[in-house]
Amino acid sequence: MLDRAMRGDMFAPMHTLARQPGPIRHAVDVVETKEDFKVVTDAPGFSADDIKVELHEGKLTVSGERKLEKAVNGDEGKYHMQERQWTKFSRQFQLPANIAEDRVAASLDKGILTVTVPKVPEPPKAQPKRIQVISAL
Repeated sequence: MLDRAMRGDMFAPMHTLARQPGPIRHAVDVVETKEDFKVVTDAPGFSADDIKVELHEGKLTVSGERKLEKAVNGDEGKYHMQERQWTKFSRQFQLPANIAEDRVAASLDKGILTVTVPKVPEPPKAQPKRIQVISAL
């Protein structure tokens, strides 16, 4: 470390396994209550404009993309390291039939995205109907 400081690169990573920019798989929690399903994921550094939530044919898609400015050395300073880079995620979930599609809501609070999918009562299951067989005499 001292050798690095003397060479002027004390901020250099100590290993070469630095994360490469690109898609990542966000960890997601899916919770079911009596009233709804909640899909919760961490989205640190994302704004609401960076995130897209779509519902189509019973599938919920949650995705986000965050772009950071490229490191440019100049009047504002010199980058010694820039590990924060472009990040993208996308997750898709098949939803059950008993949801209220028109009431799905999403909120982003302190870097935590919560998608709330309200339930509707399941329709009663159809009971078998007996058909009388008439004798053809």
